[in-house]
Amino acid sequence: MHEATRIIREQQPTKLTTVDKTLKGDIETIALKAVEKDRERRYQSATDFAQDIRRYLSNEAIIARPPSVLYQFRVLVRRNKPVFASIAIVFVVLVCATIVSTTQYFKAERSRREAVVARDVARQQRDRAITAEERALTEAAKSEQIATFMKDMLKGVGPSKALGRDTTMLREILDQTAERVGTDLTIQPEVEAEIRSTIGQTYADLGLLNTAGVHLEAAEGIATRELGDEHRQTLLVRSRLAVLRRLEGNLPAVEELARKTLTLQRSVLGEEHRDTLASLRTLAEVRAQRGHFEEAETLYHQAIEIPRRILGDEHSDTLKAMQGLADVLRTQGKYLEAEPLFRQVLAARRKVLGDNHPDTLAAMHSLAIALRAGGREAEAEALNRQTFQIRRRVLGNDHPSTLESMHNLALGLRIQGKHAEAETLLRQTIETKRRVLGDDNPSTLVSKYGLVATLRAQRKLEEARSWVVQIIAHLKRQADQPDAGPTALNHYAWELLTCEPPDLRDPAAALSAAKKAVEVCDPPNFGLLDTLALAYQMTGDIDKAIETQRKAVTLLPPGKSSMRTVLETRLGQFLAEKGSFSEAEPLLLNSYRQIEDRPGVKPKRVREALERLVKLYESWGKPDKAAKYRAAFSEQEAVESTDHGQPIPTDPDDENSKPPDDPPGIGGAGAP
Repeated sequence: MHEATRIIREQQPTKLTTVDKTLKGDIETIALKAVEKDRERRYQSATDFAQDIRRYLSNEAIIARPPSVLYQFRVLVRRNKPVFASIAIVFVVLVCATIVSTTQYFKAERSRREAVVARDVARQQRDRAITAEERALTEAAKSEQIATFMKDMLKGVGPSKALGRDTTMLREILDQTAERVGTDLTIQPEVEAEIRSTIGQTYADLGLLNTAGVHLEAAEGIATRELGDEHRQTLLVRSRLAVLRRLEGNLPAVEELARKTLTLQRSVLGEEHRDTLASLRTLAEVRAQRGHFEEAETLYHQAIEIPRRILGDEHSDTLKAMQGLADVLRTQGKYLEAEPLFRQVLAARRKVLGDNHPDTLAAMHSLAIALRAGGREAEAEALNRQTFQIRRRVLGNDHPSTLESMHNLALGLRIQGKHAEAETLLRQTIETKRRVLGDDNPSTLVSKYGLVATLRAQRKLEEARSWVVQIIAHLKRQADQPDAGPTALNHYAWELLTCEPPDLRDPAAALSAAKKAVEVCDPPNFGLLDTLALAYQMTGDIDKAIETQRKAVTLLPPGKSSMRTVLETRLGQFLAEKGSFSEAEPLLLNSYRQIEDRPGVKPKRVREALERLVKLYESWGKPDKAAKYRAAFSEQEAVESTDHGQPIPTDPDDENSKPPDDPPGIGGAGAP
């Protein structure tokens, strides 16, 4: 008992929660207060103890615990559990909603900040892009200024600006620029294409066609790759290439290129653009060279009407087209129509450009040819001499235009019987053309034919023969190439059929070459068929000759075309040879009537037309008509003998004296 009393008095009682944790809280507090050691801190009576228990059971605040706010709130909650449960639910919902909304807010805020950052980045990128664009525009402007400066400087090298002044230093600058352009401008291909195009055109103006071709082809490749087929710069380069290749004589390729370029320029630039008009003129020139004169006239009229309406009568585009039309008229023997046009062009160019400009000289050259063709040889010679002298001074001795004037001056001299001077000029021309243009160039070959005719006119027959042998060998080399085209084959065949002296002719070899020329040209043109028909006739197959010649005639429209007259004349000869006299007569009569009163027709051609009629009527058994034309023939022979002292054995403008151009086979009418 004593020990129990001591324990009760001295030791703290064990807490109820050590026995049962569910007794934590007011129950434990009431129990501890009931056994408190300090009397003042214990319940004062059993009644107080009982009341505290009742308070607990009634969920009221007990006396044993200090009445703190937190404690009273807890008791209040315990006493009003349903209410506070609802409040708690609402609170939880509010808290969750707050959490969700806060989360969304922070997400939105983060998105906003990211958007702001992205906007700032975009603004910075835009600013950098604008800066880069401005820098690029600045560089492009610089490049354009440089390109413009270079083009203007290079144009000063050309004869149209130099006008006879020494251009040696400028030529050196041009050569150095040409060497560096491929390395210094590789990172600016568009500028390189434009500079190369200008360099190529400048070389072409100087007559350096091979070098010009290298740069124009390079410019065309770059422009096509970088700018596309329809860009103006690409089309301009192709137009310049077409002009260059026309000078080189590759007419089928030129026509294809010119047509394609013209179609695109009409679509992209319009009918009235100067580049379009230049391509239109090139196509007209090619069609004329290939014998399609009516189409060429139509194209030239278009090329005249547009610039005349927009730019006036004296603009260079108008005058170029007028001169082209005049050339076509002259080629067809329409001298009365051609001469006024030539004179109008020359007067305008002298007024606008002066006497020394290359375009003025070209007009003088064309007028001189027209005068000579019209029978006014003395006037033509004077103009030819003036043109040649100015061209030699302005363009230089080696320029193709200078060589052209030299050749035509020699031709006019030979026609007037001034053979020695003509021979000297032709030898100089051939030597220079061989060096500048090459021995295989068509222009060189034309001058060789001129020399042959001049030598034969002086009865230097052995030397003339040696030149013909060289020409045949040259044409054979070209025809024997694996990729020989119809032009090379036909030139070779024509020479074997018509060359002088006759013992050098080889109709069998000519027939083989002519057949091959027709085979590789699909469809064949009238010139190829004309050559093939002559080859059939000379190898004894007159029926094939007539059949082929008829096809050739049908390819040209009816009318007073000099080429159609040549074709019909040959058909008339073949028909007369077969004995079809009634069908041959109108063809041969028409041939004579076409030339008997035409200004500028060579006497030899009139004599040959009369000779054909004499043979026709003799073979037909009509002596009266034969006698009529024999008398006219004798008169013509007397005229030729009086004019030249002796009959001229051949004429470099004759249909049988030089190789025809494309379409070949049409003697002088289609010659280069």
